Amino acid sequence: MMKQWKQVVLSVIMILCAGAAYGGDFLPTKVYMFGFAASFNDSTVYFTDVQQLEGAWVYEKERSFLVNRDEYSYQLRNFLKQMGLEAPTCVTVYAFDEKEIYKKYLKMRQRYEGKKRKFDLLVRNVPAEVFAYKVVEPGVGRVIIDPKLAEAAADKTDRATAKAQRKAEKKARKAEKKAQKK
Repeated sequence: MMKQWKQVVLSVIMILCAGAAYGGDFLPTKVYMFGFAASFNDSTVYFTDVQQLEGAWVYEKERSFLVNRDEYSYQLRNFLKQMGLEAPTCVTVYAFDEKEIYKKYLKMRQRYEGKKRKFDLLVRNVPAEVFAYKVVEPGVGRVIIDPKLAEAAADKTDRATAKAQRKAEKKARKAEKKAQKK
């Protein structure tokens, strides 16, 4: 009886904690953002246009903190991979004020287009008509990558599994031969 009581109490606590994690702790708001991408294999950097995103989620207690902010960078990375860029490193910069985001945007553009650079970089613009951020809901997992990349990852896993299986079979044959010699 006591054991069942403990299980009930623990279940209630778990449900309350889960509700606190996802229940009403987020507020939708307007956010301005732009993306930056670079690759160590290339001398080209990419900037998206500054975009206004209605309904992006922030934490209720810390309203300056964007929920799932890494997912926005994954959106840009997946787009650039589909365009043929290998291994882009992407950053999404956001602000809640339009003036503030343009200040950040110009400062970052000047860093890569200015005259004080040691080497030449090709700066490309990704217009909002070509790539637009989409709102990421709280509690949502990773943005789905394109099917070709998922298939390649699955194929790599299959090859590794087959290799491990061949290695185990070879080891078993070797042990069998050793046992026959004795």
